[in-house]
Amino acid sequence: MLPPSALAGIDALGLMMVSILILVFAPLAGVSPADVAALAFPLVLAFVFGLLGIVVVSAVVGRMLGYTVPMSVAIGLTSLYGFPGTLVLSQEAARGAGETPEEVATIESYVLPKMIVAGFSTVTITSVVVTSVIAATIGG
Repeated sequence: MLPPSALAGIDALGLMMVSILILVFAPLAGVSPADVAALAFPLVLAFVFGLLGIVVVSAVVGRMLGYTVPMSVAIGLTSLYGFPGTLVLSQEAARGAGETPEEVATIESYVLPKMIVAGFSTVTITSVVVTSVIAATIGG
């Protein structure tokens, strides 16, 4: 229905981004340092348990699918950083582990597709599950 980059074409992209940022950051004006401090421990606890859960489940499922534990955990951790992170981290890991351009290309061709697909799918699946849980809680 709309052409690609319709907002950029009419020079309204900047205005739209400012409007979105105002909607996101305006409620934060009423947050005090005490509010942030009160949420720090529950957030750290949730992060630690979530991370441990990802590592354990990834290792078990990965072994059942024939992957090594480090590769399984790396694939599982893509749910923390999604697409752009999976691309950058895979390329940097390949550059760090490979000594020649051929080795870098081989490592990247092995790791990158798995990480990209995992990043897309884990973030998408997690979003759907979390949204359904929140929606069920809100709905009663």
